[in-house]
Amino acid sequence: MSSKQTRPSRGRKSAGTAATTYRRDYDVAGLRDLVQQRTGLTPAKGKSKKFYIGILVQDDAMKAANAAAGDKTFPFLDLPAELRNDIYHQLLVAEPNPVTGRTAGHPEILRTCKQIHEEATGILYNKHTLKLEFRAGRKGGLKRDVRTTCSQTVMTFHSSRASKLSDFLDWPMHLFRIRSLDIDLELGTTQEVVLMATNHALFGLGDRLAHHGAIKQLDVFCHICP
Repeated sequence: MSSKQTRPSRGRKSAGTAATTYRRDYDVAGLRDLVQQRTGLTPAKGKSKKFYIGILVQDDAMKAANAAAGDKTFPFLDLPAELRNDIYHQLLVAEPNPVTGRTAGHPEILRTCKQIHEEATGILYNKHTLKLEFRAGRKGGLKRDVRTTCSQTVMTFHSSRASKLSDFLDWPMHLFRIRSLDIDLELGTTQEVVLMATNHALFGLGDRLAHHGAIKQLDVFCHICP
């Protein structure tokens, strides 16, 4: 037996109204075909109208709930600026772990949109200390690492051999937005090539900081073994 009407009724206001509409507009075979069309599954034969209508009403409810959930976007940018800044602080600034010395920050919020990036970037750079490490490489030469207590993803890692002087004179511009900087020299050697590379790197860094830096606090730690 074919359905009495092949198009579904529109404007259903409730589950009860939907059930009444399905019962009125479709016979058993039509309801079964509609269930198969909606769900992609082959429903059991020999069932009553009530069985098929129950599946359709449940499917309608799930689609309505998903649509409503998709429309509920929290108006974050409508919050007062002071409250937004407090949220940025909670996400980007936290007490460091007593073991690792790092925090579980969430810099991914900076990727949300341009306005949030502009508002929150200052908090990130103003409230964290960047650690710049110079270390002697195992095969000679010098390596430098740029780290931040907030996240490894905020600052880019740089590793270079001492022979690549240009690499040590080329510093990422976002480094100079940091207000607090720790320089840690863990050379472990007095090899001339390592010391010369360190001197070149520090000279390049100092020159850039003098002209472009926003540093307010600078601490230098030096560990050299004879």
